[in-house]
Amino acid sequence: MYKIILFILIISFFSCSKQEVGKIIPKAQKGVLDLRDWDFNEDGLINLNGEWEFYWEQLLSSEDISNPKKVLQKELIQVPKNWKGKEINGKKIDQFGYATYRLKVLLNDNSPGKFSFSVMYIPTASNIFVNGELVSKHGVVGTTDKETKPGFVNKIIDYTAETDSLDIIIQVSNFQFYKAGLAYSIQLGEVGQSNRKRTTKFGVELFFLGAIFIMAIFFIGFYIYRPIDKSSLYFGIFCLLIATYSFFVGLSHLMFLDNLAFNFQTNIIRYTAYLFPFILIMFFKEIFPKEHKKWSIYLLVYPSIAFAVLTLILPISISSPLIIYYRYIIILIFIYLTYVIIKAIKKKRAGAKTLLSGFSFLFLFIFNDILYHAEIIKSSNLFFVGVFIFIISLSYYLSAKFAMAFNKSERLSLELNQVNENLEDRISKRILEISQQKEEITAQAEELRTTNDKLLEIDQFKESLIHMIAHDLKNPLNIIYSLPDMLSPGDDINIMKRAASQMLHLITNMLDVQKYENSTMKLNSTDLILTEIVTEAINQTNYLYSEKEIQLINNINTELKIFADREIIERVFVNLLTNAVKFTPKNGKITVDASIGVDGMVQVSVKDTGIGISKEMLENIFNKFAQIIAKKSGQASSTGLGLAFCKVAVEAHKGEIWAESTTNEGATFYFTLPIAEM
Repeated sequence: MYKIILFILIISFFSCSKQEVGKIIPKAQKGVLDLRDWDFNEDGLINLNGEWEFYWEQLLSSEDISNPKKVLQKELIQVPKNWKGKEINGKKIDQFGYATYRLKVLLNDNSPGKFSFSVMYIPTASNIFVNGELVSKHGVVGTTDKETKPGFVNKIIDYTAETDSLDIIIQVSNFQFYKAGLAYSIQLGEVGQSNRKRTTKFGVELFFLGAIFIMAIFFIGFYIYRPIDKSSLYFGIFCLLIATYSFFVGLSHLMFLDNLAFNFQTNIIRYTAYLFPFILIMFFKEIFPKEHKKWSIYLLVYPSIAFAVLTLILPISISSPLIIYYRYIIILIFIYLTYVIIKAIKKKRAGAKTLLSGFSFLFLFIFNDILYHAEIIKSSNLFFVGVFIFIISLSYYLSAKFAMAFNKSERLSLELNQVNENLEDRISKRILEISQQKEEITAQAEELRTTNDKLLEIDQFKESLIHMIAHDLKNPLNIIYSLPDMLSPGDDINIMKRAASQMLHLITNMLDVQKYENSTMKLNSTDLILTEIVTEAINQTNYLYSEKEIQLINNINTELKIFADREIIERVFVNLLTNAVKFTPKNGKITVDASIGVDGMVQVSVKDTGIGISKEMLENIFNKFAQIIAKKSGQASSTGLGLAFCKVAVEAHKGEIWAESTTNEGATFYFTLPIAEM
């Protein structure tokens, strides 16, 4: 795999244009490029870089510039460079406007008569004149947005020189694109040199395009036959987007592309640029699902889609600069995907190292192109090389993945045949093992039965003892509870009554838990108005929360009905409210609420602002005699019997009960009940 990548890099290196080592390359100074010491046969093509004359908001011809009577405002500007930010008369100009570029090229006597100008990319309307002759016209150059019709220039212009100098004038107007002016180099050379270079470049680009397009068709077709694996679909779409981008960018010099609408070409290029990172994320989500983070969809994918939509609905003058800001999203996407791959390598996912090698080249080359197009560094476009290396690594990964799947299938088939051949012998041995295990299990079962009988005897004794104590205490407590009603009210009597009420409540819970723990609770269910039951439970526990000045809120809809046993559900609310009051400090708040869930059950919640329940205690909160330690008071209070009864009662109604809490932040008890039929 690494040898393939090295081979591609070597080809890419030798396909680039080279200058003779040690040769001083002339650059334009003050609008003049001196090539009298330049031999095109030996030295090759030359970039017309350097200082060009620049006439802002002036569309001039050779006659205009050479006319001494005409007053012109001349500036100097570096080429290649976007004119945005150029300071004229103390003010920086923006990308929208019009201007004239001029460069005079001095030739020697041995210079060839026939030249070629290789204009790589002028993404706006332009007219190119050489020695006063119009040699190229793309779009319509104008002084206003309405007059200007944008057009691309990416072509070779042949010109026969009859003098020892070339007077090059380029009129440019831009009211649509985010880049303006001569942002890319123009090359000058012999006709044969430029054509050979263009033919070589065309061949390389066509090879890349064909290879990528074939991969796209292959993997999309593979998905059609095996739709369970979406990674091949995403990879095929990724290749298709890259092939489309390459076609409209790399091969834009084709004749029929010149006739396409400017907006159509630019939008296609930007659509593919916005969508291919989105497809990359979906691809990595498919091959490394455990390393993928859900938030990436919201933070990275949705913005990409939003940029594509804005490109569709906004005019190009507004939408084209969006690509500048999208570069930052691309960098974030690639950083995130690098994180995913590294995480996959740490978890030893198959093929992750191969993907990292190809992805690293893609990341570095795209980062190079971002800096290059932002005019931060001097380089060249390496996007297609990086993409091709990455696609090769992806193809290698997917091929290895499919090969592993086929090898595994063959291995399993071979193992299955071996198992079938030895099946009879294995069955005999297995029957013997099962017979021996059966004897051992029988002996263990007998031992467990004996132990279980002893445990049942102990458990029956315990239950009988609890039942006896509860039964004997119930009647005296009833008498104590009734006594205060026959006497005159007083604080002491009320205290006795409350204590007796709590004891009666505890004993009743104890009896019911013992009664229904091992048998089905018989219900007398009817349609009930839920808020009436809650109100009754609140009245029964009024003496508890009024003392502590606790605010108790009933938020239940008055029309909400349930199908339940009134007495039992009323006791469930009494238990939950009593428990909430017990652990809620003075001036606290208890809220009772209910709603209809998606499963058609009524979900009730009792929320307090008390001391909360620790995570360890939550696991046993509905067990008998479970303890919650009230840290504030330093005392322990039993809550197990009441909550144990609540669990039995709710489950008898085919509902569920659970609790959620954080220490010192209160607790909320939830349970569900069947809704009454309408």
